[in-house]
Amino acid sequence: MKYVNKVLAALLILAIGYLAYGLLEIRKDLFTVYDVSDKYAYDPGDTDLTIVDFNRYGCDHCRVLHPILMQAIKQDGKVRYVSRTVAYGNEWENTLVTAVYAAAEQGKFSEMHDIINENWPMNDRNDLFKYAKKIGIDTKLLSRDMSKEHILNQVIINQDYFEAWRLGRTPTLLLGKSFIYFPKARDVSVDDLLEKFKAARN
Repeated sequence: MKYVNKVLAALLILAIGYLAYGLLEIRKDLFTVYDVSDKYAYDPGDTDLTIVDFNRYGCDHCRVLHPILMQAIKQDGKVRYVSRTVAYGNEWENTLVTAVYAAAEQGKFSEMHDIINENWPMNDRNDLFKYAKKIGIDTKLLSRDMSKEHILNQVIINQDYFEAWRLGRTPTLLLGKSFIYFPKARDVSVDDLLEKFKAARN
């Protein structure tokens, strides 16, 4: 009986260890959400904090938050900003997200993301391309790049991360690797966000 108990205890320890290892591997995969090419991020250089912003163009709270968030990021001066825009399967919002990643091919990722938020709703491609021209984008190249597989895949990748993190709502901010923040956009100020950045660094 003692022998059986020892075997069972050993098996339990192994099972717990295996489960812990599995959870660690899953957690490591989740944190690849921070890993994007520089062309897909706002990065002023010499940063010490990365923020991942799960947002949606059709989300009123996301659009209210965006200019406040960007003001705080620029005022702080040491924050790398990664937008992970999702579309919830909405075909037009899918197109807009694709356009932002295609704009990155011309070095205009953040500018395109900003102008869509600022000029919502954009009703069709004519609207989209009109605003793209205003920020210096070649719309012929933009249209071509929007059909490239690796750019189309970015929309899927963002949605996959959103679901894997089980966040459930937008906007959601990942501040560093230890702090998840669900801002109530209409009540958030630049100073509030600067305090959150400070807390995430500690």
